[in-house]
Amino acid sequence: MMAMGYKVVRGVDTKNTLGVIESCPRDVMSPVKQMIRSAASSTARLGWNRLYPSIGNFANDPENARIVSAMPQDLRGFLQRDPSPRTDLATYYQTLSASSKWFNEYVVSQMKTKSGEAAYTPDVLKIYDSGVWGHNSPFHWRIHQNEVQSMYNHCLRESQSHCEIAVGTGLFLSNLDQKQCSKLKRIALLDLQPSALEACQSRLALNECYRKNHVQLESHLANILEEPSNQLQGAFNSVAANFLVHCLPPGDDPIFNTFQNCASLLQPSSPRAVFFGTTVLGADLIYDQQHAGPVAVDPIHAYNQAGIFGNQHHSFHIISEALRNSFDDVQIWRIGYCAAWMAKDPKAK
Repeated sequence: MMAMGYKVVRGVDTKNTLGVIESCPRDVMSPVKQMIRSAASSTARLGWNRLYPSIGNFANDPENARIVSAMPQDLRGFLQRDPSPRTDLATYYQTLSASSKWFNEYVVSQMKTKSGEAAYTPDVLKIYDSGVWGHNSPFHWRIHQNEVQSMYNHCLRESQSHCEIAVGTGLFLSNLDQKQCSKLKRIALLDLQPSALEACQSRLALNECYRKNHVQLESHLANILEEPSNQLQGAFNSVAANFLVHCLPPGDDPIFNTFQNCASLLQPSSPRAVFFGTTVLGADLIYDQQHAGPVAVDPIHAYNQAGIFGNQHHSFHIISEALRNSFDDVQIWRIGYCAAWMAKDPKAK
């Protein structure tokens, strides 16, 4: 299980990659920290595909040529070659920043309507894991993929039925193994974006554990701001809303409504039934912008302006209050500029 009680990251110098890494929790960022330190060594050979494999591999895959062609020429050239053994740390960091800027601008450019789900087009989903979990999350929002995966591993270990809300690419569900999903019999996917549901269900269908256990996979085109159908209410041992809340429309009411509807999905008679998730705290990051730096703050403003995020005023206090409004048993903690939680015992309506 993960360590609790992380504080908002302090002392970050966005012009210095080592400054960024050193300020992050040790157990979260230690793999990246070790790679950065290796890159800083004059004798180290650290190619791009080792420092940042997901974007590097993506850029060199011929199937992605159309998307890669939209990148700035200098960035595209760097991604598609093996960096020199003596490539300096500043160049690596500049490339990380440039790839992040391109990814965030590309996501916004794909939107046809001003809503969070509109960003999840088939092309964006192809690079979502690389952009969000390869860079934005660990470097800007200071939460690592492994931290979130540990929540899934813990919360689904005893679950027989799971509901995933705002499914993304299905990354974390796809990484569960036999030990972590041996009891799982049903997974329900809820999302407003058909392309996300299709991509997620196709990915999970390849999971060996799910095939072996004959796990029932089902997709529901649904809005969690609305009361769930009778078919879904009270049906699940576990419910996840990972990186959903910051995509809700602005204001406190959508958060409170979402948590109430998530609570209604849990089996009321199951003492182990759990609702868990994470979200980016836009207000906390902006408040700490002197330390977070413009590279982390700018995407928050851009995403809110485009309608992808609605979290400009989301604070740790608001998320905690909304959870306690719907659940009697709440554990909530900070990881970087994010809130993570596990909640049980839904309150009666």
